[in-house]
Amino acid sequence: MRKFALRLAGWSFTLACLLFFAIQVRHHWSSILLHSKGKILIYIVLPASAFYAVTCFLLSLSWFYLARGVGSTLTLHKVHKIYAKSQIAKYIPGNIFHYGSRQVLGHREGMSHTTVFLVNLLETTVIIGAAAGVSLIGGVGLVGIQWGVRSVVGAIIGSIFISGFLVMFLPRFAFRLSGMRDMDEDRDHILSKPVYLIPPIFAYMTFFAMMGLLIWILALVCTSGAVTIKDLPLFLSVYATAWLGGFITPGAPGGIGVRETLLSAGLSPNIGIPNALTLSLTLRVITIIGDGFFYFTSYLKPDQGVEH
Repeated sequence: MRKFALRLAGWSFTLACLLFFAIQVRHHWSSILLHSKGKILIYIVLPASAFYAVTCFLLSLSWFYLARGVGSTLTLHKVHKIYAKSQIAKYIPGNIFHYGSRQVLGHREGMSHTTVFLVNLLETTVIIGAAAGVSLIGGVGLVGIQWGVRSVVGAIIGSIFISGFLVMFLPRFAFRLSGMRDMDEDRDHILSKPVYLIPPIFAYMTFFAMMGLLIWILALVCTSGAVTIKDLPLFLSVYATAWLGGFITPGAPGGIGVRETLLSAGLSPNIGIPNALTLSLTLRVITIIGDGFFYFTSYLKPDQGVEH
């Protein structure tokens, strides 16, 4: 009953976000056509989609490190194959089917169901911490703190502590909830050697930072150079926050509606509502095409003797 209520709340929130965003687009459609550089953005959708697909390799690399941390011996190529094929399933309503796909594909490659479940759980935990960390990095410029090396290093350390805190407590809660007692040994192994979590944290943070940079570049095009390098922290923070909002909303396929609403709301005070709406729509197109590109990379064959 609780799960159904949670999903119903998530679906309702997602629908409300979609309706709100659609109303905003309709209300500002004439301004979008007249003042934004939407036509110019069309020409960079494919290059941007390819860039997004490349950054997604950081996600499969992180999954590889997490799998190795719990004792998996799968090669990087096999792990990437699992991740890239399953990631496209996030667009199925429910926002959980990419995890289910990893369970099936991982088991097919020889991983136990409990091991895949554990890696999925760790991924969820660490990626939330990393998104929070990038929000901190981007947010330092929004609260009057000078954006420099010290503030960035402090935000990175903060994200590591956030991820560490989540890893210490969220897995225990999930283990009890799932009733999978045979995970206890793997769990104790993880918590006794948390150092291996650092590479995935940095990889996830790099992913969010690169996507924030991409949106900033799109804004440069969209506003004819009205944004500056000083605005970059805003874009990092807003993207990470919008991504996180879509990620934690139950039932939102690929965060659709939620991310667009949060992204446009966060950027509109800086670049105007029409430009913010245009960027949000463009980014959704980019990520859908990019996820398609990323899916097809699962069929790439590594050179013999190059697998790690």
